[in-house]
Amino acid sequence: ERDEIEDSSYCRIEHVVTGAWMHGSKEDYVRKAIDKETGSSNSMAGLVWSQAPLKKVGIVQEMQFDDAFTIYAVEEDLVNIFNYAAGAVPFVQKLCHELRGDKSAKPTGSAAGERKQQPDAVHLNAYRCHLIVTALGELRDFMIVNSEPVKKRQKLLRNLRIVELLVRLLQTPFRGAADQQYL
Repeated sequence: ERDEIEDSSYCRIEHVVTGAWMHGSKEDYVRKAIDKETGSSNSMAGLVWSQAPLKKVGIVQEMQFDDAFTIYAVEEDLVNIFNYAAGAVPFVQKLCHELRGDKSAKPTGSAAGERKQQPDAVHLNAYRCHLIVTALGELRDFMIVNSEPVKKRQKLLRNLRIVELLVRLLQTPFRGAADQQYL
């Protein structure tokens, strides 16, 4: 009926082209098993967003009275905080895969040429170590505002499973490697 939706108001959602209406089913939503190709339990695809029971959503041709959804505005700074933390996930995942010797990780950076010669070995150099340390330092600095750790950001790192990835990174064996001098 109106083009604008006010915050915390109820609305019914119509598909503009087909004229079908979004419908919340009474049937429970069951998440499909995670494929090894599409993601693992440590990937963004494996995240569990909520412990709340989920319901299936579909479309129906007729608008129904009980299909009113509540729209909430999300503050822009919270969106930016989430986007920053979510942006760290692929970096840390790739770093874990490369340093643990995952053959599906693609070589990047200045050490790429060295890895092409020895595909089973991951070589660190001063430049690559500097990039890694800088990126992890930025993630550390993101957690502290006005010299105080922010609990919401800590929770976000837990919910995005960045903490699990960092623990896996710490468990990577470096001792005895040919490039141990850069640690």
